[in-house]
Amino acid sequence: MRITHVTDCYLPRIGGIELQVNEIAHRQALAGHDVHVVTASPSDQDGDAYPPWVHRLCPAGPAQVGFSPYRRVGELIGMIGPDVVHVHASVLSPLATAAAIHAARTSRPTVVTVHSLWAYLSTPYRLAARATRLAALPIEWTAVSACAAEQVRGVIGADRQVGVVPNGIDADYWRQTARAERREEVCVAAVMRLSARKRPLAVLAALRRARSQLPAGVGLRAVILGDGPQRGLMNAYLRAHRMQD
Repeated sequence: MRITHVTDCYLPRIGGIELQVNEIAHRQALAGHDVHVVTASPSDQDGDAYPPWVHRLCPAGPAQVGFSPYRRVGELIGMIGPDVVHVHASVLSPLATAAAIHAARTSRPTVVTVHSLWAYLSTPYRLAARATRLAALPIEWTAVSACAAEQVRGVIGADRQVGVVPNGIDADYWRQTARAERREEVCVAAVMRLSARKRPLAVLAALRRARSQLPAGVGLRAVILGDGPQRGLMNAYLRAHRMQD
């Protein structure tokens, strides 16, 4: 199958969408599919070390590209001739939006996965969806969580089905081999921005529940790397629940 992923952001920029699309594309290529990634992200300054199936619509390095990539994405999709177009959208994704509209209007099977929360811009998104008739197009809508899916329905219509496709995790990569000795402590590490969108308080609540379920004599130590406006609230939560011992 020839699969084309479209994302505004891609490696070498680091982020959730960038890493997810890269991993999905590589896994699909290993499975024997003809995979292409179309992105507006420029390549490295010293050359692009990525596979030839990564198509960049911006030159290397910072540049003022105007609307050129958004006009060219439809032409590039036509040249690739995919069996399915998988569009990855964030909060502001003009390239992804242009690709989804073009692919659906040209009768190509189109899937849109929303990786972010749209509640912050729900009103302008609804107006844009109405102006482009996006909700009426033959698009399979998905989101990475139930919360994100609900917000997508708020934009394209409550009667539209939005599937939930969680971000993939390679469980084998993280699985440790069994050890003969008894573990006296479990260490959990997290790297995150301490803002409300990243739900750091929910992380602390999950750690608290996990600690209560550990066997007697086994402790839990958590290391959270990051900073942000909710750091004070996290410290207050830790004090309230005596989690700083």
